[in-house]
Amino acid sequence: MWKVKLFGLLILTILIITTISHPLSTKAADIHNKDGKETVYTVKEDVKDDLYVAADEKVTVDGDVDGDLFVGGGTVDVNGNVTGNVFSGGGVITLKGDVNGSVFVAGGQLDIKGNVMRNVLAAGGTVDIDGNVKEDVFAAGGKVNLDGEVGDDVRVAGGLVDIKKAVKGDVMASGGTVNLDGNVDGDVHIAGSTVRVSSEVIGGDLVYYGDESALTVSSETVIAGKRVIEEMPGDITKTRAKVAPFVDGFDTFATAFGFTLHVIWNLLRAVGFILLGLLLFRVIPVKVDSILAKMSDLTDVAKSAGIGCLAIPVGIFVAFLLLVSLVGWPILGVLLALASITKVLTTPLVGTWLGRKILGLFGKGGGYTWPLVVGVFAIQIVKLVPCLGDLAGFLVFLVGIGAMVRMQYHKYKEAKAK
Repeated sequence: MWKVKLFGLLILTILIITTISHPLSTKAADIHNKDGKETVYTVKEDVKDDLYVAADEKVTVDGDVDGDLFVGGGTVDVNGNVTGNVFSGGGVITLKGDVNGSVFVAGGQLDIKGNVMRNVLAAGGTVDIDGNVKEDVFAAGGKVNLDGEVGDDVRVAGGLVDIKKAVKGDVMASGGTVNLDGNVDGDVHIAGSTVRVSSEVIGGDLVYYGDESALTVSSETVIAGKRVIEEMPGDITKTRAKVAPFVDGFDTFATAFGFTLHVIWNLLRAVGFILLGLLLFRVIPVKVDSILAKMSDLTDVAKSAGIGCLAIPVGIFVAFLLLVSLVGWPILGVLLALASITKVLTTPLVGTWLGRKILGLFGKGGGYTWPLVVGVFAIQIVKLVPCLGDLAGFLVFLVGIGAMVRMQYHKYKEAKAK
């Protein structure tokens, strides 16, 4: 649970740092905080385009958005309807209007009151989904409450999970306490220290993973399929031969559910990186172009990776010297903070380069937004692959760091020549 909260705070921190108190928005509506001093920002007009907006303390979107909405802040209130997708990160996020696309959201407290025509991917301390969702729900949090109907599958994990309304597909739920009240058309796979099932109808199988004494199923619940209890043995190492089917069944469930959470986590991280990239392109477009220029072809990418390999041991050596010197501790703190921020920046930057290469195969390699989206999601998908994902993440870091160092060195040479 702490990782989920940390991720929401990470997105918020990134938004605040990168905007540097400069809320941003789409040119189509001509909504722009030109003096950069407003920490509370309100969008009242309808927007006939994509909308990008962020502020330090609070963002309110009262108008309808005819496109995608990218929004971040300490508190986010979206009261209007959105025809596209919603991407949001913040402390407290409330979506009251209907969304014709999907919702990708991470934060401390999430409340989705409007209807969502596609999917919901949410991670937070508290996740409340009161509106109806036409397709899938993927959610993780300390407390997850589904109080609206879901048109397809539900994949959810949390300390406390409540599923109150009908689910038209399958349910896979895990938590400390899980309450299933709504009817389910498909199968139910459920695990938890305390599980209560009071649905009227389960259209498929009910499979519970854990101690049967922790499961309570209402006598009025009709299960169309099989009821299966996969009990966990007290000592797996001594009794595995006897209970192999049970253990293997749990392993299969744990592997599948763990992979599902991993997918959700990477998708939400992708949303954060995309938000960060969009803000970078609007705050420091010249520097972004200069960094991307250092990844123009494979030769430049190789050079950047090589510089990245050199930068890491040099950085470690400098950090060690500052550590052993008492007077260097304040500088070391700043250096570590910059290193952390720089590491986060590498994914959207390298992702944009990769996206341009991918889209270039189809004759559409220019621009920022689509290359950023395609490239970041490609990186996050590759990171799902065991071993290869870790290697890919390290290469992205090396190339990104190297490109930044080369850009700064180029600027230094230009300044020295003058």
